[in-house]
Amino acid sequence: MDDVRIGDLLFTSKCDIEGMDVITIDQKPLGMVSFQVVDIAAYTVRYIGVEAVKNIYLIPAELILDVDENGLIMDFDANVSAKLLPLLENWQESFARAFEEKIYSTLNLTPYWQ
Repeated sequence: MDDVRIGDLLFTSKCDIEGMDVITIDQKPLGMVSFQVVDIAAYTVRYIGVEAVKNIYLIPAELILDVDENGLIMDFDANVSAKLLPLLENWQESFARAFEEKIYSTLNLTPYWQ
């Protein structure tokens, strides 16, 4: 993946966790990390991009609970993973704050910008 910058967010696969497996807290596999989204202005990772079958999901990085020999463990179970919103195929042209709002509202989290 080539780096993509949208506003202050940098979508990049140049990260240590690329290719790591992602699992729920109840040990159900979600997919693999394909990129991370860095908030350049805040010097922090906001999301991980998880590739699963045909979809890519943006998961707020604050939901990373731990890492072990199995991969990244997320702080939610398989029931919550069914609610994850896939990125649209043309996400580079359509990504906007409205999509971020949907991610956080679907997961019942307070958005990082509030």
